[in-house]
Amino acid sequence: MADTLPIQIVNKTPYADSDIWLVTTGQQQPDSPGEGRFHPWYRLADARTGALQQIEPGDEKNGLLDYGINLGTGTDGGKMLLPALNGGARMYFSVKDKLKMKAARIIGSPYFNNTTPNGWSTHGDNFGTLFDWWEFVNLPKDPMTGFNANLTQVDMVGLPMSLSVYGKDAPGGDEVGFKAGARSKILSELKATPGWEKLVIQNGGQDIVAIAPFHGIENGAFSPTYFDPYIDAVWEYYAASGPHRLGVEVEAGVYFVGSVEASGQFVFQQAAVAGSVQPAFSKPTTFQVFANQVNAQEGGGLHGSQIQGALAPALNRTVLLAQDRLGVISGTEACKETLRDSYQPWKGLTNHYARVVHANAIDGRAYALGNDDNCDGSSFTVSRQPTRATITLEAF
Repeated sequence: MADTLPIQIVNKTPYADSDIWLVTTGQQQPDSPGEGRFHPWYRLADARTGALQQIEPGDEKNGLLDYGINLGTGTDGGKMLLPALNGGARMYFSVKDKLKMKAARIIGSPYFNNTTPNGWSTHGDNFGTLFDWWEFVNLPKDPMTGFNANLTQVDMVGLPMSLSVYGKDAPGGDEVGFKAGARSKILSELKATPGWEKLVIQNGGQDIVAIAPFHGIENGAFSPTYFDPYIDAVWEYYAASGPHRLGVEVEAGVYFVGSVEASGQFVFQQAAVAGSVQPAFSKPTTFQVFANQVNAQEGGGLHGSQIQGALAPALNRTVLLAQDRLGVISGTEACKETLRDSYQPWKGLTNHYARVVHANAIDGRAYALGNDDNCDGSSFTVSRQPTRATITLEAF
């Protein structure tokens, strides 16, 4: 079929192909809400041909969407065709049980999407189900877009995968994701770290998924004040009345320098540029640090967003009392400094969830928290001229 990409799904889990279900949904074009333009959402209806069907509320049977395709019977030994989806898409895998999803009207749009499967809320329909997903944009015939994908653990770890894409610009394949055995190591280390063990969700006495700490706070499984001592120490360390300053290279050669003013705001001034916009950040809560919500106040502009992209992950990695220069642009010296000692526990505190996810990822690249893609630190891969891809459900 034209404008599809051959994909091979390799199953190395302890489960048979017949135990694994996949669901793929996405858009062929991205919405432009500001211009009032919206586009339909589709689901993969036939993995062998890459055929799509628009998502409609009438698809529900007994109140649920049944979009599951069985890996054993719905593909040719794991071989399938991935359709062109340029508006962003996800492929979900679940074990034993099909994912429970419903049709959901998109705000301001005449179209419907599926509800997002939730493995972290105790009230979610899929709580206790072993599942996971990866995200992609696929337009293989367009050399400006091609195939872009990432393996995300921002919300949870269920089925660690590895992904390789092959193309004219990547003949050897660019592999990202997890090593064999990563799941067991991640879950066992979290269970052995005091205070973090409740992030491993069980069902029937079996470990199912590990959820991110901000979701743990939401459902009462994790301390909402965990990071408070470290946040206080950082704000005190960079007080404007003291000697320490935090530098951030937001673009190649463009630097901001920040300190905490008497108001309690962490304010950044562009180096040697008087009168420039000064992005300011209020002291965050533990939840805001874990959830990547350390946002610049209104008026911070583009550079405020860029600084946030460096500051929030650095707080999670607890490196700000040892490093005073951060970067966001891959290849710069500031980025090398940012990733030099990625996780440095402070009095035992750090984002241990993100730490163990990165420790078990190929080349240490993972998407364990927001803005992990800064400094090329995430499990993102791209081929502008793709010919095929392989997604492996890794051995536990």
